[in-house]
Amino acid sequence: KRLINGEEYEVANKIPTEKTDPMILGSLIHCMVLEPDEVDKRYAVMPKVDLRTSIGKETKIVFERNNQGKEIVKDEMLEIAKECYKSLVETGVIDLFKGGQVEQAILFDILGVEAKGKLDFYNENKGLLIDLKTTQKSGLDFAKECSDRDYFLQGSFYFDGLQTLGKKVNQVLFVGIQT
Repeated sequence: KRLINGEEYEVANKIPTEKTDPMILGSLIHCMVLEPDEVDKRYAVMPKVDLRTSIGKETKIVFERNNQGKEIVKDEMLEIAKECYKSLVETGVIDLFKGGQVEQAILFDILGVEAKGKLDFYNENKGLLIDLKTTQKSGLDFAKECSDRDYFLQGSFYFDGLQTLGKKVNQVLFVGIQT
């Protein structure tokens, strides 16, 4: 998608995209849903402090030092992520993510080009590939967002990659969870 958007230089030089709060929230929700045992290892919630005071500034510095290597998130983000997870459980959608592999990296060759993908969820027995998307949309608005963001390219890319590796794919699902 970055190449389609004219970011050839950035891709060639492996320049990462800048993390935004929605991206961080999406990653937190992914982790909570797909790898719940990893949440405390990867994320730390910044305590509420008054950064106008020397005590607040010192607390922040000590907290960041003690949590190096972790993504620092605001308490509000954690609460949103918990509500999203709760919604998946209450609706039974969480059951779709059982019996397969999560966050699986695949390497494959397409038309002589080495390619790599990271699958959110793949159940080889069912041939089920799921990509979890965080969104503010629902219903047809979410479907339009999927189209606008070219998610079909990602789904097709993973589909082709799995087939190249001799894996079956019967369904590609995009599961949208409203933030």
